[in-house]
Amino acid sequence: MKAELFRMRIDALWLAVAISATASILLYVFTPGAAAELAAGQMEGEELTATTGWLFAAVVIFPLAMMVLTPFLRARAIRSVNLVAGVVYGIAVAFMVGMHLIAGVFNAHVLMGVVGVVFVLAIVAMCANEFHQVTLHEREKVRLAR
Repeated sequence: MKAELFRMRIDALWLAVAISATASILLYVFTPGAAAELAAGQMEGEELTATTGWLFAAVVIFPLAMMVLTPFLRARAIRSVNLVAGVVYGIAVAFMVGMHLIAGVFNAHVLMGVVGVVFVLAIVAMCANEFHQVTLHEREKVRLAR
């Protein structure tokens, strides 16, 4: 895939991840009973702390940071950095979504988390595919040079 097209697709997917994370947080507020629970300083039975706020901020800021960083990286670094970031972020969000599903909770808030995980999987798949294509291309060059 052409480098610029690859960058644009990765950027678009990171933007979609950030939007789905933001939507998930906002949709939680519209879950019946959530507003009253938040007003009482609770969220899903847990006390709201500064750590909770930092976690929500990180879930949104991380994909935005990746979106801003990607255009400034070289082609090889784009593949590496986005692959590692996608795996780490994907595991973290999949864990959060999985905890809701294990608890038997499936609503719009959780659905947007699932959508975000799917977008992250697309990022990881694209980066892995690019690694594979580059490796094949490099092997062919070496074979032809012999």
